[in-house]
Amino acid sequence: MYVRPRMPRLNGKVERTDDIHLFNEKLREWEDYYNYHRPHGGLGGQTPYERLLAKTSAGALPKP
Repeated sequence: MYVRPRMPRLNGKVERTDDIHLFNEKLREWEDYYNYHRPHGGLGGQTPYERLLAKTSAGALPKP
């Protein structure tokens, strides 16, 4: 769906920040949670990182 300019009621809630450093910090926090701490129902309760480790032959990938 195309959202016309100046139509916030059609765009839902969108968070914006003028502080790019704060944005990047919050994005890294979310990525860390999403990939390393959040159990995923489609992966049998494993986190995406746990599934990756289970699927690799070495099983010893360092956490970035």
